[in-house]
Amino acid sequence: MYKEIEFKDLNLKSNNLLLLVTATNLETEHLHVELTPYGDETEILVIHNENYTYYIGVFGNYLAAHVQCGTMGSISRDSSISTINEAISFFKPKIALMIGIAFGVDDKEQRIGDVLVSECITP
Repeated sequence: MYKEIEFKDLNLKSNNLLLLVTATNLETEHLHVELTPYGDETEILVIHNENYTYYIGVFGNYLAAHVQCGTMGSISRDSSISTINEAISFFKPKIALMIGIAFGVDDKEQRIGDVLVSECITP
């Protein structure tokens, strides 16, 4: 299912990379079911860089890199801010999306599958 490679061995033919970020193991498991291998590969590629592990595959029609935050929340050592900052510096994606469960939603106002868009993020 996974094949570990070095970043230098990754041959990205496109600069239209989509960065996908998850916060929980459940979100990651469901995302990886939807990823397909990139190019001629038969497995999802795995790259380790410092404290982060990245998964490279195709999500829908898009080349995607996935990273999971070490902890939920926006401010702590392995939080979303530091994880996303590192991933953006490493891959320079066209867009970054944090996908997942969105704990705390109002089930009267939001339904499963709704897209939540934030104007700002406040710790």
